[in-house]
Amino acid sequence: MDTITALADKLLDGRLSAKIKAFLNVVLVGSVTSATFKCAYFEYDILAFDDHKGYYQFFINGDFLVPAFLFYVLWWGTDLFAKVLFTILSIRVVRKYQRRIEAYVVKKFTGIDSYEMETKERLVLFIKATKADWIHELLRQTNQSISSTEYARLLSKRRSAQLQFERDFVLLFRVFLAATVYFNTIPHFGHLLYGALILVIAINGLLLLVAYRIADIIPRIVNNLGSILEALEIKD
Repeated sequence: MDTITALADKLLDGRLSAKIKAFLNVVLVGSVTSATFKCAYFEYDILAFDDHKGYYQFFINGDFLVPAFLFYVLWWGTDLFAKVLFTILSIRVVRKYQRRIEAYVVKKFTGIDSYEMETKERLVLFIKATKADWIHELLRQTNQSISSTEYARLLSKRRSAQLQFERDFVLLFRVFLAATVYFNTIPHFGHLLYGALILVIAINGLLLLVAYRIADIIPRIVNNLGSILEALEIKD
């Protein structure tokens, strides 16, 4: 069980701190808000430090409400859209290709077409084909040590990791929107930098989707350890 929880912990290692992510989210949505305001309303200039009348008109007269509401709408709009997109990709696209990849690996090792089988059955075929004793030993030890409390803790870690992956995907989506704004408003931004940034965003997004699926699969494997061990004929 310690091996499984250690793997779950590693899924969250090496990530930016929450404060840095919060700062980046505000800056990125602020950039998109500024560009949207200029397109929808008018060009604006930053108020001078000593322009007291301008500050009075901006805050007291309620002029600040328009960009504030626009920021609010874009904040929640980008959050919702990115999470829906992440869910669609993780459930439909990744799961679809995951099934094909699993079936291909099993057929490569065993010659058996397992595409129509359940994930557990394909896993059993793959483990049998690899004949890796360490996998058998890991499954046996995990099955002996896991308890309902530890399994609940694993599920909690899984959910925390998945929520973090969703937030990171939202941040990536906002980076994409802000980069598109910069590409169209900053003359020297350039196609090369924009293309490289899009490539990096796509790779990181794919890694987040894969990590999300791994976090989803591990507890289900642990929950089905008994039947998997029985199918592998591994005795305690």
